[in-house]
Amino acid sequence: MQHRLELTLGEDDYQVLASAAHIAGQTPEEAAQAWLLAAIRTAQHTGYLVHFLDLVRIALSDPVVPFIGAIRSDVPDWSEQHDYYIGQTLRERMSDAGEGDVQGDTR
Repeated sequence: MQHRLELTLGEDDYQVLASAAHIAGQTPEEAAQAWLLAAIRTAQHTGYLVHFLDLVRIALSDPVVPFIGAIRSDVPDWSEQHDYYIGQTLRERMSDAGEGDVQGDTR
């Protein structure tokens, strides 16, 4: 048995969805369905509904998410480690600018 869902999104959220769908060669409806199914299956696999809710929260709050898949890179884990890489670059630039020696690994 299949069930039909109707989603209401604000314009900004829809544009993010539409952009990601275009990059993936999908319609916004196909992309939304794929994201939702992936989140549900991940939650089923891990046994944690909380994990599903975390995925939704991350997808809605992380400003880098709309760019995942939009930028070609030789760094295979940038989508998972972007905060680390941004921190490393910031640390290097601060050090180069004479802001003092910044210590520690943010991972």
